Amino acid sequence: MAMENYDTLQLLGTGRARDLATLDWHATRLHALAITQLSFKGLSAHLRRFSTQYDYLLAFKPMAQWDFKGHSRLSDIQPHIAQNVIIYGVPFVDHSSRSELKRFVQWLRPRSLVPVAPATARRSAAASEAILRKWLSDIGTFPARPTSNP
Repeated sequence: MAMENYDTLQLLGTGRARDLATLDWHATRLHALAITQLSFKGLSAHLRRFSTQYDYLLAFKPMAQWDFKGHSRLSDIQPHIAQNVIIYGVPFVDHSSRSELKRFVQWLRPRSLVPVAPATARRSAAASEAILRKWLSDIGTFPARPTSNP
């Protein structure tokens, strides 16, 4: 796997996952690639590097749920095939549920929030701060009053 994937797995992975991870591409048949390489061009290049070991490459690419345009069942997911590369798009939602986010906020206990969506940042900052204060007050922690940004 790539060094950045390996480092992340070492920090966040379970003991078993950490034990199985390797930087030696030839020691495993499971390769973790950067999302930027998950295209037919990138995967074909990766397969060429290992042409003496492998004839085909099967990839699973995380895809935002809205990329599936009306496909709501797993049976609707079809592979995309080009030469010896097969890519399955795997739907996922990159947003946590409200309860997951609340548990995370209560665990982290941040002092403030910094909105990252510029179009809605000003409108939603006050509402987000109010939610943050409520969630933290539920566990007896009170963040400092928000300061206005210039």
